[in-house]
Amino acid sequence: MTRPQRGYLYQAFGAWHVRYREDVWQQDGTTKRVQVSRRIASTTECLRKSDARRRADEIMHSINNDLTSSCSTMPLVTFVEDIYLPHVKAQKRASTYKGYRNIWNKDLKPDWTGFG
Repeated sequence: MTRPQRGYLYQAFGAWHVRYREDVWQQDGTTKRVQVSRRIASTTECLRKSDARRRADEIMHSINNDLTSSCSTMPLVTFVEDIYLPHVKAQKRASTYKGYRNIWNKDLKPDWTGFG
């Protein structure tokens, strides 16, 4: 997230909820911003909106300060083949790229293929 969010606080189904947006990694390698709603507490736990706002601010603080990105959920094989190796190919010598690619394909990829 680039800008800190405060979240939209609302009451529904006998509970307080906060609505915000987050980036989710898609299978095609792109990220998509989706709207998320999270239940905070029931209306009996938080009688006033100000109490619910305090709880929502705690949730939003953890979301705004989260150091992980949507790409952190990307499978390792996808990351290496779609992001890392093309970057190495563009930035390093051809011999370095070839060595990295060979190490990945022969030594590392077989161990990681089943994950994700």
